[in-house]
Amino acid sequence: MFNIPTYDEANAIIGRNDAFYKSCHVIDGYDVEVFNYRLAQHSDFKKENAEELRGLTFVKQDDGSWKRFIMLHKFFNVNQTEGYMLEDLAGTTVVSSQTKFDGSMIRFIWVGPHNIVAKTKMGFDNEQAIAANRILQENETLYTFVRDSLNKGHAAIFEYVAPANRIVVPYKEEELVLLQVRDEKTGKYLDVNDADNPGCDISPMYKKTFTLEEYMKMAEFNEVMEGWVLTLDNGMMCKVKTQWYCDRHRLLTVDAYHENTIIEHILNETYDDLIASLDADDPVRLNMNKVLEKVRWWIKAATIEVEVELDMYHADFNSSRKDYAIACNKRSLFDVTMKVLDGKDMYECLYNYIRRETSHLDKAREFLKGI
Repeated sequence: MFNIPTYDEANAIIGRNDAFYKSCHVIDGYDVEVFNYRLAQHSDFKKENAEELRGLTFVKQDDGSWKRFIMLHKFFNVNQTEGYMLEDLAGTTVVSSQTKFDGSMIRFIWVGPHNIVAKTKMGFDNEQAIAANRILQENETLYTFVRDSLNKGHAAIFEYVAPANRIVVPYKEEELVLLQVRDEKTGKYLDVNDADNPGCDISPMYKKTFTLEEYMKMAEFNEVMEGWVLTLDNGMMCKVKTQWYCDRHRLLTVDAYHENTIIEHILNETYDDLIASLDADDPVRLNMNKVLEKVRWWIKAATIEVEVELDMYHADFNSSRKDYAIACNKRSLFDVTMKVLDGKDMYECLYNYIRRETSHLDKAREFLKGI
């Protein structure tokens, strides 16, 4: 059921679809590559069969091969997109459910023969991954569970929650919660209830469940929780988020449906939470999708423009920063190009450019009008 790309297949996907990319790292002398998505829609995942490109990680071994480590595959909210609309799921049965935690996904992987390292979907050097490494080293039982899981070929996937890592739901203590265990080779989800002495709390998997319609109804009045992750009898997984969570997610952002805020959510990959409770034909949702399409188009066009500038820098100016700066400093993406020449990530630079150009409502509308 799960199509987990090889190293070559993952590279082929990012080569033909710019909704997917990889980041490259060196950890303790080992090359590590993390494959991910940016501004990808359901159609991108479906077209490329790329649901596993959600932090999919490869570590280069001493023999030159690449060892693969999976995360949770990409799945969507009910009523978020084609294939996940309530009418699309009619006739399916919920076979298990779990409470959805509102934190940061954590995976531990081998880097070299002896070093276990924490990562999030985005990488290794963020606050959440650093905190997870500390928790692992301080908890011998947890360390033993993680090590043994890796040795069995099992992917133990956790959520990091903490008072300082609040997104919407408040948590009183810093902790790792075991969410899922997958077979590293096949991707099959194992029963997390069978996890033996993991050294942390488990997000229990409930087999006695309600219907999908009942979960949607409960989502209207359940409070102080994000929602549920459901597994259906056809193997699909989906999310149902509570109205309480969606309302508070919007309250935590001023004027959530204004164009400048929509763009910020798009860039921060929290766009899904904004539209989770909106009907498919809601005019607000339709406008948000238009903003998403415009931002995606601009990033694609800007990427080409910067690549042309880089080629010009090397070919026409013989890699002379001074000559290039004198001739091209008035170009719209000159600052982005210079930062890329300094070794900065192109997409991070483009995202920051958009943030500056859309920092308040009037600027955001002017920016979108020009696309």
